[in-house]
Amino acid sequence: MSVFGTMLAGVWRWNVRILFLCLFLFLLISGMESTGIQVTREMFEKLESQFLTALGMKERPRPKSPSPIPSYVLDLYARQEGQSIDTTDFFLPKKHTQMANTMRSFFHIQSERDGQYPSNQMRLYFDVRSIPAEEVLRAAEIRLKLLDASECDRDGARDVRRLDVYNVIRAANPSDAGAVLHLLDTRQVDVCGGGDGQWVEVDVTPAVLKWTLEPEANRGLFLHLRTPKGKARATLATETAEQPLLLAFTDDKRHRESGEERKRRLKRGTLRRRKNRRKGEKNPQCQRQYMYVDFSEVGWNDWIIAPPGYNAYYCAGECKYPMPDYLNSTNHAIVQALVNSANPRAVPPPCCVPTSLETAGMLYLDQYDKVVLKNYQDMIVTGCGCR
Repeated sequence: MSVFGTMLAGVWRWNVRILFLCLFLFLLISGMESTGIQVTREMFEKLESQFLTALGMKERPRPKSPSPIPSYVLDLYARQEGQSIDTTDFFLPKKHTQMANTMRSFFHIQSERDGQYPSNQMRLYFDVRSIPAEEVLRAAEIRLKLLDASECDRDGARDVRRLDVYNVIRAANPSDAGAVLHLLDTRQVDVCGGGDGQWVEVDVTPAVLKWTLEPEANRGLFLHLRTPKGKARATLATETAEQPLLLAFTDDKRHRESGEERKRRLKRGTLRRRKNRRKGEKNPQCQRQYMYVDFSEVGWNDWIIAPPGYNAYYCAGECKYPMPDYLNSTNHAIVQALVNSANPRAVPPPCCVPTSLETAGMLYLDQYDKVVLKNYQDMIVTGCGCR
């Protein structure tokens, strides 16, 4: 087998492993005792460990306290759930997130030093040490809400100010000569155009990349809203629901496939789903079956924010000769089915297995109580076939 073939086989075995674990979870929460199978605590913990490993986690997160969930992250999750996703990447307009499958959010860590700045200046500090060293940072941005200046006219007049965002190289009061700042980006913002305020997004990828490589270099960010003399200053929101937020987009380098392979897989799955819908659900032939995994039933609802569960589906049914075209069986499966029909004792019939799968997004709290949005590849069966 070629190296490429070996890699594909490895990825396929990993995907089947995840679905196998999902099926075991389904059986557990459906009550395996009713089938005569005794579920021990040791069995459950071993299964839980294997499932978490398949999801890229070393252990089960145990949140210490309820954490606020940024509304922007919830909105992003909701937008993704409304789409049919066959890739783990985040495709966000005007953002460099195409190669990222994980997003983490970080709130500003407040300190007594925050009070030393005027209302049009702010120091922000985000602890990003929870980003795994093996993940690759693709993009990072801060989101902050700018409140209207108190003297804004309500007749629609604009008042454009400049917002400068700096990486703090040497910590000190920015007004002192000892402070060393590196300008990251500048935004022109209309401080009178937001009604109850407006959200501003600023790219800070270079700073966060340095922090992940050199944690001791993280001295935070400094924001300065330039205001003309004699004018009241616009202010930066600090309330919990509106406080500055850092979003880090990373790639964990798991299950990456080529664009052409993704297109071929999606096309095959679409054709099979279209033909499967024309078949009656009582058909004993190989087909997709319902399998809902409820996270609350296994005690994971304390760290998984959304979804509360999901329909993973599974494949079941007969693969007997002659097999219908919609199963898109391999030549080997057809030959095996033919031999089985002639002599059932010679070889078993082909197996009904997933042939196309889709990505599922999960919003959860990690072991550091950070809100994480991750897209997991090949979590939902969309097509079945005989192999």
